[in-house]
Amino acid sequence: MIQFFRKYLSKESKILFKNSSWVFLANITRVLLLFVRSIFLAKGLGVEVYGNYITILALIASIQSFFNLNFGTILIKFGAEYIARNDKNSLLALIKLSFLSTTITLVISFFFISGLVFLISDFFIKEPGLEWFIIILAIANGLQFFDYISQSFLRLYYKFKLNSIISIIMAVIEIGIVIIAVHIYHDDFPRFLLLVALGRLLSSLACNFFAFWEVKDYLKGYQSISIKIIEKDYKLIYKFLTANYGSRLLKNIIEQGDVLLLSSLSSSTQVGLYGVGKRLGYAVLSVVDPLVNAIFPQFSLLVAKKKYSELMGVIKQMSLILTLFSVLFLIVIYLIKLDLVVLVYGIEYIDAANIFFVVMLAALVAGSTFWNTSLLLSLGEVNYRFKMYLFLLVIGFASSWIIIPIYSAIGVAFILLLIKSLEAALGCTKSIDILNKFIKNDEKS
Repeated sequence: MIQFFRKYLSKESKILFKNSSWVFLANITRVLLLFVRSIFLAKGLGVEVYGNYITILALIASIQSFFNLNFGTILIKFGAEYIARNDKNSLLALIKLSFLSTTITLVISFFFISGLVFLISDFFIKEPGLEWFIIILAIANGLQFFDYISQSFLRLYYKFKLNSIISIIMAVIEIGIVIIAVHIYHDDFPRFLLLVALGRLLSSLACNFFAFWEVKDYLKGYQSISIKIIEKDYKLIYKFLTANYGSRLLKNIIEQGDVLLLSSLSSSTQVGLYGVGKRLGYAVLSVVDPLVNAIFPQFSLLVAKKKYSELMGVIKQMSLILTLFSVLFLIVIYLIKLDLVVLVYGIEYIDAANIFFVVMLAALVAGSTFWNTSLLLSLGEVNYRFKMYLFLLVIGFASSWIIIPIYSAIGVAFILLLIKSLEAALGCTKSIDILNKFIKNDEKS
């Protein structure tokens, strides 16, 4: 089998797998830890309180998505171009711009969240008096804006091994504190939230400390560099940032909106069941997440160097391999879904089995076409990505108001499947069409 893949895979596909290997190890470890955490949470808090907890996380993520400029993507996209032309000063200036801009938006978000939580939390969360605890958790969670920048810089230089180790350390810290919190404060939800916030804070500090220690030699001259060095690129950066910001904002609303809509139109118990089904179903993405993390910087470098044929080869090989594995995996999961849910979460979550299967099907669709959004970004098609997610948001929101009141959690799972299928179809069609045009132009010249 190994010899077959060695002969079948192209050079760029082998690079992708090499870069992904450490990320894959970290993801498997992280997924196992998150499973353990979700089991402790689901069993320790109970279906209803667990539903409230999931809703709080979705509410925080939805609000903060409005302030996340995601300079990590900017750093990879434009940093790859600076590296391709050996322009270190511009890269340092881009890093400084990333940290300055992120700091400003993060401070603004703290004040905004503090006011907004008091206005809308009662609409989604059934338990009153949690506003200040939600704000504290939101502040700790907001520090991940810096995590994105640190980890993106490591990915840009293909330091996937360290990135993976950092990811594992972060997961260990968070799960350790969550287990302690569930054990001590399972009947005191506010104090439980405080300990969860502490875990998030410590994991973020660990991430940035280890990342900075690794790249400190690359940052020589950072303090004296002026961001005006890349002033000529401001227009391009701003154009890419705004379009990417819009599409990511819509994507985050779609990803978190299912929980919020279900919470507002149904019960906390249904949210708890859906949360378990989604957690278990999305676990399959742990296989392709390493590829997603590795492929964007690789795609960006290939596009910068105009190696379009090699890029197309990677896409074809990865799609075929993942599709075959997805079909086999789907058959196995269908046969064991009930036993798996009961074994992992207990008999009280048995109604999550069908939800889990539908969500997993959606995850397999997304996983088989994992490369499409990264390719759109690498090709600079951020405006199309924004329009695509706007269309998906309208479809998802409109169908939710009709389906959720009737079918509750299982209805949300089918809406998720619809959204992921449309995203795959629209994203792949557009990106492949553009790539084929580039290849034809190269052949003519």
